[in-house]
Amino acid sequence: EFSLARLASRHVKVVLGGQGADECFGGYVRYLLMGIEEQLANREELKHYLPLARFFWRDEMFSDYARRYYQLVRRGGGARMPGLERVRQAFGAHTHLIDQMGRADIELSLPSLITMNDRAAASWGLENRTPFLDHRIVELAFQIPPDLKIRDMEQKVILRKVARGLVPDSIIDRKDKKGLIVP
Repeated sequence: EFSLARLASRHVKVVLGGQGADECFGGYVRYLLMGIEEQLANREELKHYLPLARFFWRDEMFSDYARRYYQLVRRGGGARMPGLERVRQAFGAHTHLIDQMGRADIELSLPSLITMNDRAAASWGLENRTPFLDHRIVELAFQIPPDLKIRDMEQKVILRKVARGLVPDSIIDRKDKKGLIVP
């Protein structure tokens, strides 16, 4: 972010960031993983085999998605999970798992990411705008059916469809995007 802001500052004073797109439109791999888990749990032919599946994979699989999400985000979590109740509250705002995770990320993770991006931009005299976090976009995103966000292992389905023809296909179809990794 810092290097990108430095480069952008040579040409512009305001930059548009993509923060919020993953949260609103199902862009994180964890959404895909937990969505697959939820789909498996809801398959009629597997319902009688859930105890066996739990034994095979993990006791916690196919249950308490808020806890599983929290453990996934926290990379474990252990016995003490101080933020779990906040995750449960965010999950309570929606009925579908993809939206529950998106809401939790918007409320719990995104503020620190925005602060980090704003600081990087400001250090080079830039103003950072986040159009995907406009309240109208967020409200609309949480009204969109989840299968328009993730379908057949493809994430941000509706966003890709809208962008097609406006953004080069090589950008839309990228599979090598990685999240920010802090050393």
